[in-house]
Amino acid sequence: MTYTKLFLTGGTSLLAGAFLLLVPFSSIINGTASGLDWFLAAVGAFLLLEGALMFFLGVQSRKRDLSRRRFLER
Repeated sequence: MTYTKLFLTGGTSLLAGAFLLLVPFSSIINGTASGLDWFLAAVGAFLLLEGALMFFLGVQSRKRDLSRRRFLER
């Protein structure tokens, strides 16, 4: 994957993970959470981890691409 795709995938996963983790969080703290709330929180945590990993891989790929030597064509 290119670093642009990794950035987009990682960023989207981070946003979705934050949303899915924070929405049921109030009912989990209050102790009134159902099974769906726990499931959404678990999916949100997984998406946060996956998004952070994809974003980190995108940074590494971009750094490798920028440090690669380019040859000028004449």
